[in-house]
Amino acid sequence: MEYIKSFFWWSAEPAKPVPKESPYEKLSNTIDTMDRREQVLENRIQDETKRAKEYLAKKDQKRAMACLKKKKLYEQQLHQLQDQKFNLEQLQVTSQNAAIQQDIIRVQQDVTREMNRNAPKIEEVEAMQDELNDALDNQRDVAEALAQPLAGGIDDDDILEDLAALEQEQADEEEQLFMTKVNDMDVRVPTGPVAGGKKAVPVVAQAEADEDEDALAELTAELNA
Repeated sequence: MEYIKSFFWWSAEPAKPVPKESPYEKLSNTIDTMDRREQVLENRIQDETKRAKEYLAKKDQKRAMACLKKKKLYEQQLHQLQDQKFNLEQLQVTSQNAAIQQDIIRVQQDVTREMNRNAPKIEEVEAMQDELNDALDNQRDVAEALAQPLAGGIDDDDILEDLAALEQEQADEEEQLFMTKVNDMDVRVPTGPVAGGKKAVPVVAQAEADEDEDALAELTAELNA
């Protein structure tokens, strides 16, 4: 028999601990209970008022007065309950605000600790800035070095000399062409007197001279263009 008792005693599940109610939860539950009590008192006041009217209708003033006394008692209890509940509601709002403030403070503390743990030191930041500036300076120097002309490249002075020689050569060719055209012109000087003391000019020679003058004027216009 003792063995059976011990068996059931060891096999029985341990009682689960009842979770402890926090003050905020207890306050909220108390207000809910007062709400239900307030509803009960209001119902009783209505019932006593109804019964008092019924007794008055029956000309039973004694019982009607008894109902009104109960109604008055319930009204006093209701007023007290409402005042008490109002105080608790104020306390609830204040406690909720306090809880929110505690959460805010706790979050701020956690964030501050996290920032302090992960934030680099000022010395590390300054060293990183110095390294970055050095890297930028080095990159700038490399870019300037790459932009320098290579050794053995073409000199701009040589190019300018070649350009001047080419321009002089072109001017000489134009002058030679001009002189060639001038030498090719057959200018005939007329001989013999004419009327009025003027020299006679053959018609053919005059025509050729006019053509030569036109050619010379055209050539001069081309050179001046």
